[in-house]
Amino acid sequence: MRLLALVFILVFSPLLIAGEKTETEIQRQLEDFLTGASIHSAKAHNKFWHPDLIYTSSGGERFGKSSIINALQDPDTDDINPDDLPQYSAQDIQVKPLSESVAVLTFKLVSTDKKGKSYYYNSGVFVKEGSQWQAINWQATKIP
Repeated sequence: MRLLALVFILVFSPLLIAGEKTETEIQRQLEDFLTGASIHSAKAHNKFWHPDLIYTSSGGERFGKSSIINALQDPDTDDINPDDLPQYSAQDIQVKPLSESVAVLTFKLVSTDKKGKSYYYNSGVFVKEGSQWQAINWQATKIP
């Protein structure tokens, strides 16, 4: 029985440690992204979204990473006052590693602006290529 317990620990300990590392990496990346998204940072978006992203918005529209980056580079956004931009934060963050290179993220997004707060349920599938996790699929749902 002790031998079985030892084998179990030796086999599954690295998986548990890897899972915790994945959770920490993705949570940190989400927090960095939300900080960057709050200031319309194209760099933050470029780092967060995978080139093959499929994003389904709360309004039911589907688009990819290039649409997001192009919208950030629109000359009309140059005149935006940073104080008018919503500030983003996350609550109830859950990361579920599925393998060494795939994980699912779910959380409640809080968007705060001059009018108040809006809430969204967000979920994303992340893939790891090299040392970089990126969201390849994203779903946003506005909470009424």
